[in-house]
Amino acid sequence: MITEKTTQTAKLEKQRVRALNDLLVAECKKSDANLDSIKDILADGADIHYKNSIALYWAVRKHNFVLIKSLISFGALESCDNARRHISKICDYKFSDEVEPAFFEILDLAHSRVGDFMTLFTPYINNIAVHGRLDKIKELQTRYHLTETEIVSVIELRVVFEVVINNFSEMLAFIEKHKVWIDQKSFDSAVDSGELVVLDYMLSLGQYYTPSDSAIAKAVFDGYFEVLERLIEKGYNFERKALFLEKACRAAYDKGLDRLQFLLKHGYALNDTYKGKSIFEHAIEDKNNPLLDYLKTLPSYKLTVDKLA
Repeated sequence: MITEKTTQTAKLEKQRVRALNDLLVAECKKSDANLDSIKDILADGADIHYKNSIALYWAVRKHNFVLIKSLISFGALESCDNARRHISKICDYKFSDEVEPAFFEILDLAHSRVGDFMTLFTPYINNIAVHGRLDKIKELQTRYHLTETEIVSVIELRVVFEVVINNFSEMLAFIEKHKVWIDQKSFDSAVDSGELVVLDYMLSLGQYYTPSDSAIAKAVFDGYFEVLERLIEKGYNFERKALFLEKACRAAYDKGLDRLQFLLKHGYALNDTYKGKSIFEHAIEDKNNPLLDYLKTLPSYKLTVDKLA
């Protein structure tokens, strides 16, 4: 039978453990974290995985390699995917060639504890791939007996884009040996992020996909005119879709009128509508003064006002 005293004891114990957990995190945040204190706090019952292993997160963020190794030895990586992700992100925080040996010591220790988890290597692989360092990719492959396919499988699309943009030809050849990365998704990504160099590379290989409306809408809103022109050269037609007109008009508020002028140059008309209203009506309703001022300079302005009157 659970008594009031038992309930109160359990409540106090919960509070005690929470206080220990907070002490653990506070100590790991320090630049001069005391390992003996941390060991005592854990021995008293603190949870090393508290709040998704935030203690380890802070050790990683501070690049405190001695503390990181200690926390791993205390079991920080066991049964905790978040902890492994924290370790892998050491290279995200002020990483340099100088700290690389210490980083590999951590990886070696982590690897010995949790086995062959690609989670440990993924950020580092992307970090060196984005700089075209195929030599370091090969070193990692040899050190941890990874296959080329395993390595390429975790290289992110944004990294592939940077490899193309920076003309890291050897790295690109290595990636393309094991991955078909050009598809509808990557094509849309090149369009909506305005990556003309990447788009031209895709087109040079004969890879053309009809871009999604969402990709075109973002390209219009952000003013990626060179990308849009290239698509038009390949036969793309805006079809006077209302979504693109809306994006151009909304962009006029603080990004400029060139988006609307671009669409007018490529088939749109001032009497086109979106959401059931004219450009002029939306400009008034949205208090889009830059667009209104522009419309007032056009010969069709008086006709539009008369029609609405």
